[in-house]
Amino acid sequence: MRIPSTSSLSIQCKDMQHHRITGSFGFKDFDGTAEESTYWNKATEEEKQELKKKHVATGVCLLCMIDELLPKSPERRRAVPAETDQKRNREEIIPTAAPRKKIVGGIINRAFERAEASSPNLKVSWTWYNEDAEIISWTLQNISAQQATGILFRNSYYFGNAYWPIYKNNPGFGVTFESNLEPLSDKSIRNNSAPLGVVSWKQADGSYKSIVAFVFTLSPGQTWQMLEAGFSHLRPPQNIGIFEVSQVSKADSFTLAYDQEQVDAWDAQTGNSDKGYSPNPNVISTVQVLAPPEAPFEQLFKGDSIHQGSVQIPAAKEDELARKEQVVTDNEVKEEEEKQLHQQQQEEEQAPIELEASASSTTSSGTKSLWSLLGKQTSSGKN
Repeated sequence: MRIPSTSSLSIQCKDMQHHRITGSFGFKDFDGTAEESTYWNKATEEEKQELKKKHVATGVCLLCMIDELLPKSPERRRAVPAETDQKRNREEIIPTAAPRKKIVGGIINRAFERAEASSPNLKVSWTWYNEDAEIISWTLQNISAQQATGILFRNSYYFGNAYWPIYKNNPGFGVTFESNLEPLSDKSIRNNSAPLGVVSWKQADGSYKSIVAFVFTLSPGQTWQMLEAGFSHLRPPQNIGIFEVSQVSKADSFTLAYDQEQVDAWDAQTGNSDKGYSPNPNVISTVQVLAPPEAPFEQLFKGDSIHQGSVQIPAAKEDELARKEQVVTDNEVKEEEEKQLHQQQQEEEQAPIELEASASSTTSSGTKSLWSLLGKQTSSGKN
């Protein structure tokens, strides 16, 4: 069972004999008994989310938490024995060994801590940068006399293919989409970040299958380093490969849509509320590189999609329609207000004219004058 997690807490597992825990950046894999797997598969989504959150917050093994929820069958009780009367009444008392003094220190097995992979022109290796914080450093070298560009594969997916919408939308990561394959600038290992690009695999029918990932371009003899978090002794970088790519096009337009699951997974494991870019999908200008045949095609989130050129974006179309409807509504309200104001002004202008015409008419006929009319109204008011 795989869950998203970058918890920096040490794994607390009570049954390492039956539980196997591995993982890569952003994920942990738990392999246990058939009974534990059955419980997980039958659990509701709410129950799974609750267990995930507890693991991230406490570091307690997911399988151990499931064990606590399983009914205690006789076999399970025997597997985790408790102190019983039979044990307390043993005839033979076995003396316990004195606790050994903890000795701090010891050199590190460098063969384990550092692994390398190479291509004809590039070489990549890793080592611990801050083991307590689960941070490693990648070192990329161009061992040739020509410029070379590569993509980095480790732990079953390509570096940068996870959470790229988060990287793109949050300037603090310092990640941009590459517009041309130029050698990486060295801003120091703590500040270095690689650019993103569209990595494509050409199919038999001439079409492309593509992903978004980091692309590393190094000048002849250049050495460049970058940090990555989420590793430990239980889940170190594994199955490392560096694959050289060739440029298909310089900055070109691609309609990129991302799977919302990777944004949700990032927020769940970090406790943040970072967002991917909007609208989704969006048209982004970037380079396209071609992966070699020996590079495996791996797309971490299946909901990601890439289309060359600018295609119709539903979200943008809906926004534009809503904006036009709002403009129409605003214009209608404005026209109605102007119509009512104009009508009111006409009535105000017409009233004195009618009153003056009435006064002139009654005076000339000798029947009534304006003053007699007002006097009559005054006398009427007293009654």
